[in-house]
Amino acid sequence: MSDTQTSLSKYFPDKTVYYYGYPSGQDSKFYNQCPPSVEELVAMRPTVCAGSGVKVVCLGSTIREDILRLLRDEIGQPVTSEDRMVILPKEIGIDLDANERNKRIKNALKLQISPGELVMAQPYIDKELTNLYQIDPNLTIYLNDKKNIPDLAPEANIIPQYGSYANGAEFSNMETEKCPLPCVIKVSSSSAGDGVRICKKTEDIEKAKFDFRTIEGNIIVQKYIKQAKDIAVDFAIPHDPNSPMEIIGLSEQITGENGDYLGGSFCKKDENKSVIRKIHKTILEKILPKMQKMGWYGVGAIDVLVDNNEDFYFIDFNCRMAATTPYSMQIKNEVVTPSLITFTGTFKGTEADFKRDITKIARIGDPSQKIHIITLTEREGIYRLNAGVLFDQPESIKANSEELMRRGIRAEVLKVISSSHFVP
Repeated sequence: MSDTQTSLSKYFPDKTVYYYGYPSGQDSKFYNQCPPSVEELVAMRPTVCAGSGVKVVCLGSTIREDILRLLRDEIGQPVTSEDRMVILPKEIGIDLDANERNKRIKNALKLQISPGELVMAQPYIDKELTNLYQIDPNLTIYLNDKKNIPDLAPEANIIPQYGSYANGAEFSNMETEKCPLPCVIKVSSSSAGDGVRICKKTEDIEKAKFDFRTIEGNIIVQKYIKQAKDIAVDFAIPHDPNSPMEIIGLSEQITGENGDYLGGSFCKKDENKSVIRKIHKTILEKILPKMQKMGWYGVGAIDVLVDNNEDFYFIDFNCRMAATTPYSMQIKNEVVTPSLITFTGTFKGTEADFKRDITKIARIGDPSQKIHIITLTEREGIYRLNAGVLFDQPESIKANSEELMRRGIRAEVLKVISSSHFVP
């Protein structure tokens, strides 16, 4: 990949080591329910958009010759070469508990990464790791925390707040009957909908109080925005202050009933809507310059709710590579068609099964391609993949989703598409 194209290398200095990692448990006071098997998959995402100047931290158990061969040779995905990967020891497996896993990852990072090279999605804040980071980890943590959105976004684009609580214990003592309904309860430092509860009755609030009772970080209660679309805007602030800030891509998020993230719909027709132009203008002129002035740079995604009146509200600043970022970059580089819906899924079978049922519809650029796979892992006969189901017309999305399921791919978003009148 040429660095004149959109890649991490366009926005970070040479010798950067990027780790798309989230501490297990609540290390860094970040609420993360992502199991280690998914974390292994997530950490591979930057390998398809790193460019030539950035190395990628990967978990050792995922970097296997057979998997890389499937991605590169069978599918045609331009995965970065192994000499551009920092591969953590294979012994850091999915069977370790959160504390032990974090301990081993930190030790490996100290041994394998030189001072000033590391950029981590949600960084560890241990003092002995501080010298490894390019960007102050406390700044990244601050920007990733939803409670700080009012410091960065215009007041007119912030959802009214009903309450803020220092931790789960304080929140669990809240008087439920004083909380307006409906409302949205959020662990302020969380992602992928892990710490979000949409509450429409008092029982929902009580359940959130129970679920979040041990949370160490802040919890906020906000007004519920009716009939809203959830938009993700991928952006970049280059490390060179003389280079322009950019909007990389746009997708509409598909979420479950409780706000959990299922996937993103990339559709070219959405980009020219007037409200999208207003959102882009606000991000480029009002928000990103503040982040840059604080000393932050890199790639990220901002989540925005848009209601039926085309009023919009900033609900999450992900100052880190996001689930949508690799797809936005590959769309911009014309590796993949701009119309797809992303998901995390599984396929059960042997390598021969995978080749027979999946790779023939996954080859990039082939006329029969119906799925775009960016990352792949395998353990005990279960393949896990980050991918997108492709469509050329809105009518084809349901048929293509159903075909993927017939071929053995399991993903919640595919069921949502196939069992409803969903139109991207």
